Amino acid sequence: TGAVRFGLKASSIILPSYGYVATAHGGCAEAVMDDVLGTVVRHSVSVWMATSDFSAKLRKPVPLMETLTFEAWVESTASKGLYSVTKGKMVNSKGEVVATGEAKMVDTLVLASLMKS
Repeated sequence: TGAVRFGLKASSIILPSYGYVATAHGGCAEAVMDDVLGTVVRHSVSVWMATSDFSAKLRKPVPLMETLTFEAWVESTASKGLYSVTKGKMVNSKGEVVATGEAKMVDTLVLASLMKS
């Protein structure tokens, strides 16, 4: 689990004449999601893991100035440990899922040893 709070510098657009401050840019949310998914697999499987494939789905606007929580887990690990699949979600203060993510993480040490063979 983890938490993040996006400030105005993470916003995609600000329209003060309409009394509207946009949400956080989707790329900000995705970057944090990628980092969280990588952190969980490096702490539970191997410190040598690196992102090979990543996808995120923004399900609701990502609010500014609100603490969002993350949950992330390792969904599966290949039998020889070459890669793991991690998944996670970002939740707002109302308990609504605002983003989900999935990553395939490759163990670079295992990959290097396979490349030598």
